[in-house]
Amino acid sequence: MAKPKKRDGLSDSNLLKLRREAVHKHFNDCCFFCGQHKSQVPLEDHHLVKRKNFLLRYDWRNGLLVCKYVCHNYAETPTGKAKIASYLKDADLLDYLQERSGQCKDWFVSHGISRKDFMSQMYEDLKRKLNEPLF
Repeated sequence: MAKPKKRDGLSDSNLLKLRREAVHKHFNDCCFFCGQHKSQVPLEDHHLVKRKNFLLRYDWRNGLLVCKYVCHNYAETPTGKAKIASYLKDADLLDYLQERSGQCKDWFVSHGISRKDFMSQMYEDLKRKLNEPLF
């Protein structure tokens, strides 16, 4: 029997779609490394912490926008990783990402929220990011 569809916007596919849109908006549709616009090269959303980490799966702060064929590979090089580390430090994101890199059950207990509450918070955060003015 198939799972019923979620009608509150909290499905995995909808949250990932909103996350991609938020990452594109945050980087103004330009590659983090080379600055090329999406009209020049195909771009993709690169997760800094692996997507399987539930606490960061839908978080736009856990992403970079990179060229699909060149800069995505560059992100894994020592020079690329150094540039990412500098960005995370400058954007004050290191502690944020580290706090959410652990076990989600422990995080939910320490923050006193349920999985559904967390997903609702992610949904609202993504909607807020998408409604922000560009500059």
